[in-house]
Amino acid sequence: MLNIEKDLKDEFLNYNNKKIKEENVKEYLNSLKNEELTRFAIVQVLVDCDYSNLFKVKGLNNRPKKYIIEYIIQNLNNILGSYIKIIKTNELEQLKFIIKNNNKEIKYENYLVTLRFINILKQYSLAKVEYNQKKDTIKIYMPKEYIKIFNKALKNEKILEENKYNNYVFEYVGNVVNTYGIVTLKKLHELFCSQMFKIEDSELQHIIAAFTFCNEVYMYDYEEDILVCGLEFFDEDEK
Repeated sequence: MLNIEKDLKDEFLNYNNKKIKEENVKEYLNSLKNEELTRFAIVQVLVDCDYSNLFKVKGLNNRPKKYIIEYIIQNLNNILGSYIKIIKTNELEQLKFIIKNNNKEIKYENYLVTLRFINILKQYSLAKVEYNQKKDTIKIYMPKEYIKIFNKALKNEKILEENKYNNYVFEYVGNVVNTYGIVTLKKLHELFCSQMFKIEDSELQHIIAAFTFCNEVYMYDYEEDILVCGLEFFDEDEK
């Protein structure tokens, strides 16, 4: 491994690196901050178009932690299932590997668990990650309740088909963005319908918005249109 690659990996994995311990789901959730809990919960609302709960979930951030945790536990099946729908299809194998080796010390291998996927796990509080720089090993921990739900979701044909469809659509979007850097949603919709298959512009917009949680493609309003772009063109002020 090149030194620069090793330095980047060590810095990334050591960021906020803490010793992890086995916890039940309530202990696990209680160890997170309110904003982390809210971010974890709101993904399901946006992925599943569950807009009836949108303002409720947004408002949770300002409520005592026990109310956020109660909401999450009541909706945990749907919340975790929504993440399955928007990760890359090839990352399903990484998730299976992590579940199989939950809380075990494993030698870090980039092809087994990528930094990108570890970032998703950490950013959205799906798991806690501990990295041993000296031994170059990682431990990834999630509560047993998460594992049970994930295992069930990974056998759910409806969820897997939605993952496959969403990835198929988003792969095209990613190719266009990689080619042009920035494109309007209207033009992207025209290209998709002419080169792929007919899709409602609202459905295309929804899939892009859902995938922005786990991918470096962004979408924001600009004058009378919506821009879809890569990281290098993303304007944080427009978010």
